[in-house]
Order: sequence, then C-alpha cells, then structure tokens
Amino acid sequence: MLQKKTFIRAVKALEDLNIILLEQILDKEGQYLLIWQQLKASRKRSKKGAKATWFKEIEERVLKDKGKQEVSDGFKTSCRNLLGPKNLLEKISTDRRKQEWVIYEDSLDQKSKIDRIRKKTKNNVLIEHWDNKENEENHEIINKCEGCISDREKGYNDCKIWQPKKKVLGVIPKSFVNKEKKMIEFSLRAMTENKKDQATEINEWNFIELRPVEQ
Repeated sequence: MLQKKTFIRAVKALEDLNIILLEQILDKEGQYLLIWQQLKASRKRSKKGAKATWFKEIEERVLKDKGKQEVSDGFKTSCRNLLGPKNLLEKISTDRRKQEWVIYEDSLDQKSKIDRIRKKTKNNVLIEHWDNKENEENHEIINKCEGCISDREKGYNDCKIWQPKKKVLGVIPKSFVNKEKKMIEFSLRAMTENKKDQATEINEWNFIELRPVEQ
C-alpha cells in the first residue's frame, strides 16, 4: 500500500496509532476513508498539525475521486467493517453542571438523534433538540431547532424535552465537536453502535511490530 521509503519513516507513527490494516481507517460500512481529523480523534489524539505524508499517500491510492472520501471498489469491504472505529462515545457524566452533546434514542419514534443535554436529574435529562444532516465528508452539520413537534416541554420557547437517561446511547467527545463550524466531525451512523456489532465478538488486533517486507 505504502512505498517502502514512506513506510519506514511512518512505522513509529503507525505503531502509536495502532494501525496495521486499511480497514482500520475505513468507516464502519467499509465504503469511506476517514478524514485525517477523524482518524486522530478516533485514537484520542490531538487534531492539530498537518496531515501525515503516509496518509496522503493512502488517499492518492484508494480514493475514488479526489476531494471525496469514497474509496475505489477494490478497497471496499464486502460486508460490514468490524475493524472500523468503534466505542467512539463516552459515558454520560454524573456531574449535573455538564451540558454534553449526546446521541439518544427518541422515546416516540425510536430513532437515534444528536442533541444537547441542558439539565439532569437522577434518572432523566432535559434534551435540547438540534437538527443534523450528514455532509459529503461524513460530518454532521448541526443547527439549533427553532421549534418543532419535539417541543413538548412547557415553559420553554425552544425545543426541549425530558428523556429517560437510559435512552442516552452515549456522550459525543468534546474533540468531535467543532463549535465554530457547527459540526460534529463523525457521522451519526459512525458513532452509533449497531446492535449486531455489539452482539458479535471479534478478536482484537494486538500490535507487536511493523517491518518492511522485501519484494
């Protein structure tokens, strides 16, 4: 995949990110390459700094069209990508002062949604509704809802509703949220664990060593 010279220079970085296979940097559907910031965020690393040379080389090799993250057919997985990013969400904090971004399952339509917690009690959270839409780069563009069918909480002018804490699937890490661009740097589908995935046990890859192989 990588040129030998690039690979040798990138070994330590790949070790640090625990990357061995291409599938580890594809999305959960095995159709799209993660963007550089998504990769760093998924490994709990700072998103600051320039894109690595080894990653640029992979982009040139596998992307179907320049500027889009879809990979060529030969690099797509034939089934759901179990080596893609997982466990991206964090647990909800017991600190009632924290107003976290969360993914929750709506009690009425049973759909997963991206919203923000505004208040907490022992068993419930007051959810502020935000509209979200996935863009071509597999980000979620978010905009505060000005009023819709979800507004069932009396006494508020905007969309808020109490939901059981058990409906919260997880907290979106702060590093995923770009407030200036009103954007979540992972798609909703990428952050939401599929129930089939949760029931499937796979052996984790344990990194030992990377070495160039003579052709």
